[in-house]
Amino acid sequence: MSNNSSLSVNAHVTFLGADLIGVFESGSKADTTGGKQATVTETKLLVMPTDAENNGIKLTEAISQINSLVDSFSPSKIEGGSLKPEDVKAKMEQFGLKIFENIGINLKQVFLYQDTKKTVVDGEQPKVDKSMEYAINVEITDVLTLPDDFKLFDIKSIGLAVWNTQNKKVLERMSIANIDTLLASM
Repeated sequence: MSNNSSLSVNAHVTFLGADLIGVFESGSKADTTGGKQATVTETKLLVMPTDAENNGIKLTEAISQINSLVDSFSPSKIEGGSLKPEDVKAKMEQFGLKIFENIGINLKQVFLYQDTKKTVVDGEQPKVDKSMEYAINVEITDVLTLPDDFKLFDIKSIGLAVWNTQNKKVLERMSIANIDTLLASM
């Protein structure tokens, strides 16, 4: 009879227009190395994008979907109602953002990898080793599109990236503007 056990749960989801896969794995095994009884339990969590094309989602669509979700859980209407796209549009226009419908959100990268290994030898205090890598890259497109008669400047996109991983494939997918690389290409 084996003292090993394993569990795996996975999910495919779409978030902000990005197709993601999430996997949770847990396994435990008994080991009798060196005459001592040891139990090793390893738990891993991974969230990452699939290779499906991601064109993001328009801000107005995101607001509508969030409202629909909130309204579906609300037993009665909250005073003042949901956040309305036209209210957000009016506020954005106060800041000079006239073409609100064009603003998009593109989730270019979501990556989370956590690995936890717990080893217990002969009932002693557990030894726990943990590691976590993450990366997120969000791009907001068509932020400021000025009228055709005023083309002094446009803000085509604004990106925000945060990461601690050194995984080459994850970093390549993020397409991060790097100062050293930009200077070297001059």
